[in-house]
Amino acid sequence: MQSMQFLLHGKIREVVSSPLKSLRKPALSGQVFCKAFQAKQEIAERFRQSDIMSSMAHEIIERLLAAVGGKYSRELGIDLTGADPAEIFRWFLAAKLFGARISTDIAMRTFREFERRGVVTPERILATGWDGLVSILDAGGYVRYDFSTATRLLAIMEALSRSFGGDLNALHERARDSADLERLIKGIGTGIGNVTVTIFLRELRSVWPKARPALSPPALLASGHLELIVPGMEPLAALESLWSRYPETGRDFSDFEASLVRLGKDYCRKGKHDLCPLRDFCGKGDVRRERSVGGARR
Repeated sequence: MQSMQFLLHGKIREVVSSPLKSLRKPALSGQVFCKAFQAKQEIAERFRQSDIMSSMAHEIIERLLAAVGGKYSRELGIDLTGADPAEIFRWFLAAKLFGARISTDIAMRTFREFERRGVVTPERILATGWDGLVSILDAGGYVRYDFSTATRLLAIMEALSRSFGGDLNALHERARDSADLERLIKGIGTGIGNVTVTIFLRELRSVWPKARPALSPPALLASGHLELIVPGMEPLAALESLWSRYPETGRDFSDFEASLVRLGKDYCRKGKHDLCPLRDFCGKGDVRRERSVGGARR
């Protein structure tokens, strides 16, 4: 706002000072003052629209979290806030299941099956063995990738136990920066790709300082439709700035990001705009523009 005011001041000073220095040319004076007045009106309108959009952004965040929910880890009963190694491992296991080309419901159901059988530590996974893991995966509906996932989970647990004592916090401490952290996670074993790493790290942003994954495509899509990203600003930075202005009690930025992921996956990608709980704010149609005008009139 300050920068815009400075530009406004500079613009008017530039335009207005010109005729003041040349009052001997009355024919041009009126034209210049007219341009100055128009410029002032245009920027004033931008400020008015900015205030409207700012108010709408606050409402969007509230509606978004209420409608689709926040972090997946929270929904699974996993508490990451204290950086407890056991809780972080449980989320890592869930992220590994989410990372395959399979529905969110099946991945969540399969994780809960692991939990029901008490197989949520590296030691228990290794002790369960390949046949036991396939049984768990099949019970959760993960039949499409049951054999390969069982094989990869065993290899990952062996590497994690051997290199980091089964503690993912130790892996984070060893990483030099965010890029190295992602490299170390992928290096644990086959089957841990960019998607799995992004899912895992985005809910650890407020827990691990080096957890700085890029904004995922569904979140980018949803935030674009809701027009939450400031042109010329890095998308993640724009959303973090927005959240810092309108935080929700009991939530953190990862909840906001996860809600955008949910919206992007379940509605934007599938073209379910008429069913979208945020359709009144979607920039794909004229509803948001009309809402802005109506709001200004009220």
